[in-house]
Amino acid sequence: MGSHPQDLTDSEAGEIGPLIKQVSQALRQVVGCVKTYVAQFAEHPLHPHVHVHVIPRAADQAEDQRGPRVFSQLGIPAELCVSDKRMNDIAADMRNQFIAPSSAARSARTMSLTTIG
Repeated sequence: MGSHPQDLTDSEAGEIGPLIKQVSQALRQVVGCVKTYVAQFAEHPLHPHVHVHVIPRAADQAEDQRGPRVFSQLGIPAELCVSDKRMNDIAADMRNQFIAPSSAARSARTMSLTTIG
């Protein structure tokens, strides 16, 4: 995989959009968000890969924390952050969205995660 979006093969680029959609759908199921924000960074010289963040946006998220202002939440005091237990629960629930054998679509998502991740 390329280290920047312009370096991706057509096949790799073709998998990112559907994968972002699938992760967004899983986040909606797991945390009940009304939409997601997507940001891509490829800056760290020791980690040359395309890195995509899919960020859930809650229905009750304050106006001053929406859109690009969502990043104002970085560095907030620990007592205002999601607990480690809750983060682990979300991670486990997200994983289950991609490995549950209930449909061929989930199998395809697992294959995409393996290919891109």
